[in-house]
Amino acid sequence: MIAAGLYELTRLKQHCRRCCRARTRSGGGFEFGLYCVGSSIGLMVMLVALGVMSIPWMVAIAGLVFAQKLLPAKGAIDVPLALAIVALGIVIIAAPGFVPASCHRW
Repeated sequence: MIAAGLYELTRLKQHCRRCCRARTRSGGGFEFGLYCVGSSIGLMVMLVALGVMSIPWMVAIAGLVFAQKLLPAKGAIDVPLALAIVALGIVIIAAPGFVPASCHRW
């Protein structure tokens, strides 16, 4: 979780996000797929850590991926989101019982 949150702040993530959004209008292809995976890999890793079969977490993370795919990047939103993900990772380590669903089974 912490790594996923930190990845949200990297230049690589931002580059992949820009390319994934730009290519949406011009078609698909393998390169487009790589950019889109690079854009959301941190969130996908979060899903595995939080419990793949947890419907609430799947909905929440799918919503984040959808929003990031359609909305332009804004530091005022992206940075607090990344910090919240890091904070959630810290909570999972410090007090796993406070995190809902199946993520505290690790």
